[in-house]
Amino acid sequence: MEVISSIDDFEKALTLYLELDLKHYSRFFVRDTIRAFDLGCYPWHESIELSFLTDYEPDLNEKYIDNPADWRLYNFTSNCACSSWYAGEKLL
Repeated sequence: MEVISSIDDFEKALTLYLELDLKHYSRFFVRDTIRAFDLGCYPWHESIELSFLTDYEPDLNEKYIDNPADWRLYNFTSNCACSSWYAGEKLL
């Protein structure tokens, strides 16, 4: 495993993993328009959660938008037979 030793390395790795995973999971978003995404960082659980807010949300008011745990695609990759975002685990 590559050691990330600077914020620049972290930013490059995060950008790469996001790009690869968005391409990989793009089939799930064919009918969706992504309005926002959230990277929840929980070092005490050794995880980074990738969540998406789309047009298909039941409510797009400000309170709802500010609470990613309520989003339909909260911790998206955990709903794809993974316990967490695998790429995110590499960043910790």
